[in-house]
Amino acid sequence: WFPKIRWRLILAFLCITGDILSWTIRAEFFQGIEKIYNKPIFISYVVHSSYVLFFLAWLVLRYFPLVIKSRKLKPSFYSFKYYLLISFFFTIVIFAFNYTWYLSLPRTEVAANTAIYESATAFVFLISVPILGERVTLVKVLSLSISIVGVCLISVFPSGSATNHTMINYTNISNLTTPTDSTISESTLGYFLVILSTILYSLYEVLYKRFATNPKDTAPILNTVRMLGLIGIWYIIIIAPFIIIAHFTGLEKFELPSLDIALLILLNSVLDCFSNILILIGIVLSSP
Repeated sequence: WFPKIRWRLILAFLCITGDILSWTIRAEFFQGIEKIYNKPIFISYVVHSSYVLFFLAWLVLRYFPLVIKSRKLKPSFYSFKYYLLISFFFTIVIFAFNYTWYLSLPRTEVAANTAIYESATAFVFLISVPILGERVTLVKVLSLSISIVGVCLISVFPSGSATNHTMINYTNISNLTTPTDSTISESTLGYFLVILSTILYSLYEVLYKRFATNPKDTAPILNTVRMLGLIGIWYIIIIAPFIIIAHFTGLEKFELPSLDIALLILLNSVLDCFSNILILIGIVLSSP
């Protein structure tokens, strides 16, 4: 698909840039939503269940090969059963890092939260050394050190007014820029949650590279689309019982969102799909 390495790297860079952009927008729009609709399990369920659309896209591309201008697709390097099994594991990991991220939003400021999450490259490198056999070089160590120092500085010396930050008013989607008197309080727990989420996210990237990609795969991007689609299917099946359990235990009472909040969740679903397909394609084209 991409015979020249330089084009692979350029496309990987564009994918990662798009992922960072969509992640920042998600954080900006979603920070403070818990004051209006504090249902992280349900939100995560709706957002990631939307991945099932990728499976439908894979079916179209797989069984109507003219769409991708190919007479006949060669068999995938991994079997469908293998993808089904590995996607089950990834579903659990994705739920874990997304749930902890949602919990961290009201306890951190956007700049710090985003900076910590985008420092996932540091954790990815550390995890890649034993799992992927990543080489330890001076340039990588220096980059890792700078990243960690930057995150520490942002966490310890956040921008804005000390520990409180304005929360966006979600009572009307058309007035998202109108602030209220509500505030978002930073806390040690918030930063612990976002760091935990970042580590789990990094683990997901490395394990995806290790167990879901292979240089001999003849259709890596198509299989990436399939993988996300299977994760969406598993999400629908696995996480639904958690919503019921959370409701009856009082952990998270089920309540349908208002139209404005539903539109916001829909926006988050679109951005999350965009973010995940880009980062996984980036991993396929290069490395975590």
